[in-house]
Amino acid sequence: MYLCKNDKMGETYQRIELTPGEFSRLAAKCLAAVMKNMEFESLLEVGVGEATTLCDILLNLQKEKNVYGIELSLSRLYYAQKFAKQKGVAVHLAAGDMFSLPFEDNSIDLVFTYYCIDAHRGKERQAVEEMLRVSSRYLILVEPTYELGNEETKRRIDEQYYIKNLQETLEKMDVRILEYRLFDVFTQNNNSAIIILEKMDKAEKKMEKLFYACPVCKKKLAEHKGNLYCDDCFNLYPVIGRIPVLLKDNAILCSKYLEF
Repeated sequence: MYLCKNDKMGETYQRIELTPGEFSRLAAKCLAAVMKNMEFESLLEVGVGEATTLCDILLNLQKEKNVYGIELSLSRLYYAQKFAKQKGVAVHLAAGDMFSLPFEDNSIDLVFTYYCIDAHRGKERQAVEEMLRVSSRYLILVEPTYELGNEETKRRIDEQYYIKNLQETLEKMDVRILEYRLFDVFTQNNNSAIIILEKMDKAEKKMEKLFYACPVCKKKLAEHKGNLYCDDCFNLYPVIGRIPVLLKDNAILCSKYLEF
């Protein structure tokens, strides 16, 4: 694999041959360097996958944080659970959808993605607005960039029908763009940008314990008999293998659950 690395001393790039694992670890190191300059105690990766990037970020930060990871695939979350244990990293993992995140408003200081919304052209604003709803301070997006990308990247984005007008979308939203540049590491035909957003109305830090919320009504979920329950929607969300499944389509209607 060939990597283009921004040397930050100008507009020149260095090609480096890396394995996929080396690429992921270097990207995580670069993301951690950005996060070290930000004030946050809680962190959420939307689209955590097997948690490889997230775990390496946490190892580079070398500070304990309240960390969450959301992913659609339950099987990927099982691998993430195993990987985090091997790395000695504490991460709360749950099955969830980025368009209906299972958290209350302003509940997590810093939310980020690493190649998560790229395949959702036309739904960029919906995804960003939902992540900003959950974030109390910052949102970081590392995604393929049409605006800053080379011709190979633009051709690939059009062929794969990836997101194309993210910068234009963000400029129309009530959000402060702190940084929008090429990310430090990317492949030749998949140039990516790092976008750092700050909420215009940053919320006060939440000092109480963070709980999952119903993906439908966004109210706190109650723990009962090993599962999670919404007393407003009467939805029961199962916990399978210590992983909460917080997806609308997997909710079980159970109006009297707390009585059992």
